[in-house]
Amino acid sequence: MSEPDLHSITFECVSGVDIAAKDFTAAKLKAGANVKPKLAPKAFSQNAEGFEKYLQWLGDKDVPPQKQLAVLEATGSYWIALAWALHTAGFVMAIINPAQAHYFAKALLNRAKSDALDAQTLAHLG
Repeated sequence: MSEPDLHSITFECVSGVDIAAKDFTAAKLKAGANVKPKLAPKAFSQNAEGFEKYLQWLGDKDVPPQKQLAVLEATGSYWIALAWALHTAGFVMAIINPAQAHYFAKALLNRAKSDALDAQTLAHLG
């Protein structure tokens, strides 16, 4: 199966995921929404149960997984298990270098830093 051409897909939803060793925080931004995600960022555990809860949280009967983009930072090796869960469920991902997210946040003049704000910034970057 060939990889999708990300330039030809119009995503209807973007999820930004800030990853840490024991948990991860996600924010979801729907197409046409303003910069702030409509749903408050939510934290999930870095385990199978947390991945399943995240996939349910992403679930939207009107937006199939192929029309959703998950933006994850490549933080150590902490992102790999989540990326596998997303891939298995059919979601499209962008795995980015943490420096990209850092400089994107600087360009937006974001001075505050928290997991929730980082997740929102990643959703906006997507």
